[in-house]
Amino acid sequence: MSDFESYLREHKEQFNTQEVNPTIWSNIEQKTKKSHRKNRKLLWISTCLIILTGGALGYLFLTKKDTPSIMAGLPSEKAKTLLIKSQKIQSIPVSNEYKNQLQLLLDQVHYLDKLYESTFQYLHNSSNKHDMAKSQLEYYQAKSELLDKVLFEIEKINNNEKEFNINSDKSRLVY
Repeated sequence: MSDFESYLREHKEQFNTQEVNPTIWSNIEQKTKKSHRKNRKLLWISTCLIILTGGALGYLFLTKKDTPSIMAGLPSEKAKTLLIKSQKIQSIPVSNEYKNQLQLLLDQVHYLDKLYESTFQYLHNSSNKHDMAKSQLEYYQAKSELLDKVLFEIEKINNNEKEFNINSDKSRLVY
């Protein structure tokens, strides 16, 4: 045991009976409050900077015009075909009972769009025209098939309801 420890043990009663001087305690409180205020101020400043940086990056990303779109790379008749199918899906009302299931199929189409958009951008930056054309064709075929499946399911549901005289609440899908 060190000398300091033995001194503390011997004079333990002296330490327990004495109270902290109120001026010393208030000084300690003021110093901790100041550091807490400084930390809070730094937190607000860093939060604001993060928000501003995120907003600026989002703005740059959304307004970037030189990034090619995979739809722009498709031949016009194929892009028009996909557009017509998409518009048809949006125009046909479907039973609310099946809407969530059909929306899942449309979510797959959105995922396909994102996947091929990133692939197309990568291929565009690498200037590999053969792979870019192949990727565009695969994209068109996959998206066309998915949209056809959604249209088929909508028509099947509507035909069954018509055949069995089922009147259900209907709404349009969001695409």
